[in-house]
Amino acid sequence: MLGVMTVGSIDEHAIVNQQAELNSEELKRVKNFIRQNNPAKIKSGETTNSQINQQDLNLAAHYLSQNAPGVLNKRAFTHVMLDENLAYIQISIKLPENPAGKFINISSEIESVGENTLRLKSLNIGNLELPAYIAQPVAEYTHNFLQNNITEYNLLSQSLQKITFAKKQLMVAYVLDRKTANQLKAGLSSRVISDELKRALIAQSNNLSKVSYKLGSRPTLNEVMKPMFKLAESRSLLNDPVIENKAVFITLGAYALNKNISKLFDKKDQKPIKTKRVYLKKRFDLSRHLLVSAAIASMADSGLAESIGLEKEVKDSQGGSGFSFADLAADHAGIKLAEYSLTGEQQARKVQTKLATIKFESDYMPSIENLPEGLTKQEFDNKYANKPAYTSLEQLIKRRIDGLVMYR
Repeated sequence: MLGVMTVGSIDEHAIVNQQAELNSEELKRVKNFIRQNNPAKIKSGETTNSQINQQDLNLAAHYLSQNAPGVLNKRAFTHVMLDENLAYIQISIKLPENPAGKFINISSEIESVGENTLRLKSLNIGNLELPAYIAQPVAEYTHNFLQNNITEYNLLSQSLQKITFAKKQLMVAYVLDRKTANQLKAGLSSRVISDELKRALIAQSNNLSKVSYKLGSRPTLNEVMKPMFKLAESRSLLNDPVIENKAVFITLGAYALNKNISKLFDKKDQKPIKTKRVYLKKRFDLSRHLLVSAAIASMADSGLAESIGLEKEVKDSQGGSGFSFADLAADHAGIKLAEYSLTGEQQARKVQTKLATIKFESDYMPSIENLPEGLTKQEFDNKYANKPAYTSLEQLIKRRIDGLVMYR
């Protein structure tokens, strides 16, 4: 019987399309969604009412899928449709290679009853339909299990005052006091950041604290990276070198944005870091682009880093410093360096040795000769937006990066 149920729950085709990477406009919507619904910004003890539209909810679900931990990374695809007092949720989970099938497809209808009660109306797993009298007890058992075993879930469920569905809208009301918000932040951070990465981040932020007070008035990126990777190389004798490299890029990415990564942790682990502009090819904007993109690629993936890099340059073209293909080259250089540094232990150690003694920035940063800069939005749109000229320059940048000494 169990075998029949298992086979019946597996399909050859997904009911939810496997979406492409978020483009810059979609990524902007996700960032706005997170900003508008950030519990850290609420007033303690006050009721907060959030109204979330269906499109933003689906974009956020897609973003979470792209950055999910472990085996679910880029394998779980979700689509939500909202109607009056009803949410229809579809999930497709891509399975590892096997003879039975490629996907597990889950469909469910959830009904909002009153202001704070949800009821599972139907549940389908593949070809198997679970009637409500079976599905609802399963849902209640799962809810109770999560409340008893996952602190963050329990805190969130206790804070919810109201949840209702309307046409393409989700309405949520919740009350969070400062203590609960801090508990949620600490709990979620501990699930996202492993103990090993946390220790590496603390070590590198302490290291950067010492380094920052020894730097001159116009330090080069090499001057900052060398002592960071020297420590990473030393710590890798007893630790995972991939984790150690990731900690370097995240710490330096935060530093490029004038942020101290140690402030995420306990006060005893926090050390002051002296803010300095760091220069690459005698330009601080290039080092910032490279380091921030490397940090994003370390924390998420290269697709996200590329989207953010392009979004930043398009924003600059709308009234800032203008669109710069040189900055875009630094973005791509940072992504490539992070990817290369995090691909297996052997390669991670190789990069540590190179960067701990680096002499020439041209080993990891390509030439920016003949790359257009300072383009207005109109100039960019007329000549490059969605045109072969943009693709041609991007390919030129990537060829220059692939030919660098670091990757030979």
